[in-house]
Amino acid sequence: MLYVLAKTEHKVLFVVFLILGLGDLYAEIKEPVLHPKDQIALQLGAIQMGYETPFVLSDKIAPEKMQQAVNALVMGRNALSATVANPAQQVQGAVDCPRVDSIEYRDQLYSAVCAVVNFPVVATLKGNVVLANQVKVPVSEIKLTRPSSEWTTPMRYTLGPSLSEATSRVVDGLVATNLMPSETSAPLAGSPPLASSLPMISVEGGTWPVDSGISTQSVAPFQLGKYEVTWSEWREVQAWAVLNGYTDLAGIGDGGGENNPVVNVSWYDVVKWCNARSEKEGLTPFYQVNGETYRTGESVPTLNAGSDGYRLPSEAEWEWAASGGAQTRGYVYSGSDDVTAVAWHYSNSLEGPKAVGLKSANELGLHDMSGNVYEWCWDLCDEESAHRRFRGGSFINVPDYCTVTFRENLGYPSNRLNCIGFRLAR
Repeated sequence: MLYVLAKTEHKVLFVVFLILGLGDLYAEIKEPVLHPKDQIALQLGAIQMGYETPFVLSDKIAPEKMQQAVNALVMGRNALSATVANPAQQVQGAVDCPRVDSIEYRDQLYSAVCAVVNFPVVATLKGNVVLANQVKVPVSEIKLTRPSSEWTTPMRYTLGPSLSEATSRVVDGLVATNLMPSETSAPLAGSPPLASSLPMISVEGGTWPVDSGISTQSVAPFQLGKYEVTWSEWREVQAWAVLNGYTDLAGIGDGGGENNPVVNVSWYDVVKWCNARSEKEGLTPFYQVNGETYRTGESVPTLNAGSDGYRLPSEAEWEWAASGGAQTRGYVYSGSDDVTAVAWHYSNSLEGPKAVGLKSANELGLHDMSGNVYEWCWDLCDEESAHRRFRGGSFINVPDYCTVTFRENLGYPSNRLNCIGFRLAR
């Protein structure tokens, strides 16, 4: 066990416990390109230390900023070289240094790499880190230079020899954005983005029966997410988004587990997240403000009719899909007349949402359209109100609120509640 203290003249800055386990964090490179490991270490350590990120340095570095840079560099180097046993032990940091086989660590590493791609540091760092035994460990003069223009894919970091499911996400999240090479080969510069990992169901169009509350509307064919957007999916896009102009999304959202639906996200948040997901995958964003991609602020966007990106479903699309669309069997709830077969609600899940997909699907293969969490829709409640619709009922509701036709739910678009999430449409 290595116990490390780094401090300035005034206060202790951080504590690192490095627990050594069975498998080394290792890196292999598929391309003969200089890998800017210390650039990544600097940004990763800054994230874990709670410093402002991306961590940017000017030509003249003030002593306090230099000490922060040295702290961050050492912290990041420790994280990159950390080893874990099975089950993994936690690498402790002053603010936020999670287990290196966790989804949190994947998100931090992903954000650090994005920061290097967009904000490489050009500076000379030097200083000291003080160990618990008061021995100073010098950080010799390190010159950070802008990565080569050939550097398009950093080394592949993983935890070997075998990967846990969470650890594999460290790799998959970076591979999916062309920032790391795949197992077999590195992606070529200019290659098309990889397909979304979010499963989508194709829904045939149709027209509502005359006795429906939405009887005047027809629905064109569209795609809808098989599941509600999960906490891990939200954070994967969020990490990219914050470094690419969607600064409002920093720190937004909650989830009780990787596969639980994301909650505490407003209508404005999820609309911007849809755009971020689209841009991340090389698609044309759906929402605009003044002709530009909607990335920040609380504005009601216009729709880009030529978009192939992600969006919220309209209320008519949501109810059509929840009812089973053209394959409907007329169930009260989405997929059954037995609410417990298809929904998490007040009587079986009052403590909170559950992981998506645990209940039976409806006629179209869609899960959790009844219960678990409410789902934001695009529509206004009426022309005289700013309220937006959310549908489906949630874990806090009695079964009557979880039917496919219940519509008496509305909320301010800025509301963030622990019972409201969303699913994607295209």
